[in-house]
Amino acid sequence: MRDLRPITVELKHGVAELTPEKVLSCTFGISEEAARAYILMLKREEEAPFTVEEVGELMNRSRSVAQRALQALMEVGLVKREPRILPRGGRRYLYTPVSWEVARKLGKDNVRRICETIERWFDEFELEEAEGGEKDVGEAPVQG
Repeated sequence: MRDLRPITVELKHGVAELTPEKVLSCTFGISEEAARAYILMLKREEEAPFTVEEVGELMNRSRSVAQRALQALMEVGLVKREPRILPRGGRRYLYTPVSWEVARKLGKDNVRRICETIERWFDEFELEEAEGGEKDVGEAPVQG
């Protein structure tokens, strides 16, 4: 797999620098930590499937952080989990990242949905009349 590179987005007034983790985080609604776990697993997909402990080692994080990342990745379809029965009883779960082709398809679909939703939000957002007749986006009411 080619390395995922950061991207630079030229905006109307400025520039946005987006790391691969930030792009996946925004696109899939996961933490950058979970996105990082997916990228690290994908870079070593020939070693898959992975245990939670192995993912923690890849991330240089604790088992609990790896577990949370894997749970988030499973929820959005970027990681598959399969149980393995242990010889002395019990089970252990193994995790495999989905291919980049699958992630790309899911991500592009999510981007379309995000863009459509944001466009609708902008179209439906009503500006409130501020004092003096000027339009103002207003502030959230203070709860007290």
